[in-house]
Amino acid sequence: MPINYLIGSNLNGADLSDATMDQSFVENSTLAGTKMNGASLWAIKMTDDNLSGTNLDGAFMERATLEKSNMTGVIMTGARLVGASLIHSDLTRANLSGSNLEEARATEATLFGANLNKTNLMAANFSSSNLVSASLSEAYMRRVMLRNSTLAGANLIGADLVGANLINSNISAARLDRADLSETRCFGANFFGTRLVKSRLVFTNLTHTNLSSADLSGSDLNTSGLDGSNLSKTNLSDANLQNAMIGDVRLVGANLNGANLNGARLVKSDLSGSNLTHADFTDAWLDNAILRGANMNKARMVRSALNFADMRGTYLVGTTFLGARINWADLSGSTLLNCQFARCELFSVNLSNSDLTGSDFTRAYLPRANLSGAKLTNTVLVNADLTGANLTRSYFHETKLNDLNANDADFSFADLTGASLKSMNLNGVVMHRAKLRSASLEGMLISNASMDQADLRNTRISTMYFGNVNLSGSDLSGANLTIVAMKDVDLSSSNLEGIKYDQITLQSLAGSKLDGAKMSADLRKDLDRLKAGKT
Repeated sequence: MPINYLIGSNLNGADLSDATMDQSFVENSTLAGTKMNGASLWAIKMTDDNLSGTNLDGAFMERATLEKSNMTGVIMTGARLVGASLIHSDLTRANLSGSNLEEARATEATLFGANLNKTNLMAANFSSSNLVSASLSEAYMRRVMLRNSTLAGANLIGADLVGANLINSNISAARLDRADLSETRCFGANFFGTRLVKSRLVFTNLTHTNLSSADLSGSDLNTSGLDGSNLSKTNLSDANLQNAMIGDVRLVGANLNGANLNGARLVKSDLSGSNLTHADFTDAWLDNAILRGANMNKARMVRSALNFADMRGTYLVGTTFLGARINWADLSGSTLLNCQFARCELFSVNLSNSDLTGSDFTRAYLPRANLSGAKLTNTVLVNADLTGANLTRSYFHETKLNDLNANDADFSFADLTGASLKSMNLNGVVMHRAKLRSASLEGMLISNASMDQADLRNTRISTMYFGNVNLSGSDLSGANLTIVAMKDVDLSSSNLEGIKYDQITLQSLAGSKLDGAKMSADLRKDLDRLKAGKT
């Protein structure tokens, strides 16, 4: 016979197994250690009761009210609590594994260390509750409400949280490996030090969250929003961040090795000291991003946008920037070995004091770029545009410079020893005290240029035209000049000793300014004969 009213009763240790108590009222009563397994408790009202250690295994408790009760250590495995109310109740270390709490209400409840493994919590409300160290492994938690709740150290491995509300919740040091948080709202949540290995977070709202030191390796964050979040020292290796919104995010020291960031937006984000090796940033947006000291070895940056990016001191080996936009970016002091910059936009980029050894800038646009002090050994610059670029004190030792557009560029003090310059028209170029010793200049037109005090010793110069060029004080001793035409060239105080020349070159020399020039007796004799009209 159903018990209708139990107010202020003492039922400690009683055996109510399989009892029927539907719609009963049990208030301010003590049922510690009571056996109620298999009982029918539909819509029962139990408030301010002591149910600590009670056995409710398999109990039917749909629409039950269990508010403000002490349920520490209660056993409710396999119980049905659909639509039940557990508001303000204490379920510390309770065992609810395999139970059904669909649409249950447990706001401001305490479930510290509780066992909710494989529990059905669909659309349940646990807002502002304490689930510290609780275990919810493989729990079904779609559309669950956990707003402002604390799940620090909780076990949610394999849990299904699709569409859940975790706004402003604390999930630090928790385990969510292989969990599904797709379409979950996590604005302002704290995931510090949490494991989310191989988890699914597609279309998830993670804006302004704390994911620092979290492990998201191998996870899927496709099209998720992380704007304004903290991911410092976060492990995102092999993660899928395709089309993700990651603007104004701290990724300092983060690990993105092998991550997929195709089409991701990382505008104004800070990736200082991060590991981006083998990461794919194809079509990604990193305008105004900070990448100082980042390791980008073998990263793929095809068609990415890095305008105004701060990349000072970055280390790149074999990185691909094909067709990327890196205008006004700062890469000063960086190491960029064997990188691919073909067809890149690098307007006014700062590459000063950088090592560009072996990198390919074929058809790249570098007008007004700053390459002062840069090392360009074996760098490919075929058809590159260096109009107005600053190349002072740059190092081109034995580098091939073919079909290069460098009008108005400044090569002052640059080291082009042994370099090959071919098929170029250089207008307004400055090569003050440039080192071109043993270099090869072929098929070029140099006009309105200043090459004063340049070192051209043992240089091979063939099929060249110099128009209105200042070569005063330059050293051409031992140079080989073949088919060199000169007009309005100033060779005053230059060193022409031991040069080799043909008749065309001799005629050009005769028409040049040679005041104070040093030359061999044979050259002086040939010039005198030419001026005298003798051949």
